[in-house]
Amino acid sequence: MCYSVIHIEPIEPMLFGDNRLSRGGDDHLIEAMDPSPYTVFGAVGAHIARNMNVEGNYSNWAEVQKILGEFIDGDVYNGNDVFQLLGFTYMDQSGYPWFPLPRQVLMRRSGNKRNPSYSLYKVTSPQKPMRPSSLQIEKYLPAEIESDVELEEKDCFIDRNFLKDILSGNNIEEYREIKPKFSTDFFKEEFRTGLEMNNKTNVAEESYLFTRPYRRFKAGVSGQSMEWKSCGYTAWVKTIGLIHSEMVKDEISFFGGDRRRAQFSISSANENLPLKELLQAVCENVFSSKGFFAYCITPTPAKDIKKYKIENCIPKAAAIGKPIYMSGWAHEGTKNGAKNVQRPRRMIHALPPGTVLFYEWASGASDEEKKSLITKHWVGSLTNEYACFGFGRILLGVWK
Repeated sequence: MCYSVIHIEPIEPMLFGDNRLSRGGDDHLIEAMDPSPYTVFGAVGAHIARNMNVEGNYSNWAEVQKILGEFIDGDVYNGNDVFQLLGFTYMDQSGYPWFPLPRQVLMRRSGNKRNPSYSLYKVTSPQKPMRPSSLQIEKYLPAEIESDVELEEKDCFIDRNFLKDILSGNNIEEYREIKPKFSTDFFKEEFRTGLEMNNKTNVAEESYLFTRPYRRFKAGVSGQSMEWKSCGYTAWVKTIGLIHSEMVKDEISFFGGDRRRAQFSISSANENLPLKELLQAVCENVFSSKGFFAYCITPTPAKDIKKYKIENCIPKAAAIGKPIYMSGWAHEGTKNGAKNVQRPRRMIHALPPGTVLFYEWASGASDEEKKSLITKHWVGSLTNEYACFGFGRILLGVWK
């Protein structure tokens, strides 16, 4: 198995709408949302297949099977011999990834709205003695908030160095000032109005006027190299074979709704696990830790907490946010004589990125066994459902 880093830089405004139809007469407004792992998985896989000249001709899949493995035609496939999305997150114009703030970290906001400043307020820790939780942070991760403290409640993103200290269980009290990024630092929302056309008569269809939310990612010429760069997404993938630069070129492919265009570039194709420097930092700190935690970098299908078992360890406490709902489209090939039939996938009720589940080490576990557990489940999945599509992907940290 080989690992690669994919940079996706949108060229056009992107459409990542929710799962409702934009049909005239419906009493709702389509809202923007982050792309589903389905979307990223499909776009990267299609980019690789297109470069190997098999897009739209799945009878020739044997050619690309050396890289992507067996073609996935359905909702669930849990094998290891297929292409897998290991996670994705926002990327700034310099290509630097920004990760969702782990939800056990509370951040204070001060100053005025135009020029706010942020500082670390508190890092919540599991209650003692720990007990199985029902995923209620208020009950199982108590965090007493002073009445004059204003917490930042919007989803925000932190850099790799801050995340490394959190995962390593280091004392982060020294972070008196934090410089997080928010979604508005990567893109600007804009609404576009459209109407349905009758292609036979070239006349607008009655009652099909709609508005859809797009995201215009920040872009421009940066640095002395005078290259065009855009904010976008960094994704980590696992392939069956090594991706060579002469095999898959950096070029424009489709991404998101309406087949919007984005620049795809592939780098760091090797046999090393993604974010290896974070993994090494965590392993160096297992000796003084009381337990470990799973930090979700992608949406995780919601289920009974006891089912989020890592080997023989069951979560004892959790810090989560508001659940989200995600879906997508599945390709069914030929059905009743029609080709390229698509159908909607079932709705997934998921825990949001940044969710943290706390575990205690198994009784009597040695430091080497702890390191082995961390390494084995690094960028693994908390669930077998939709794992290869990128759902439930985690990084592991330690708590002291």
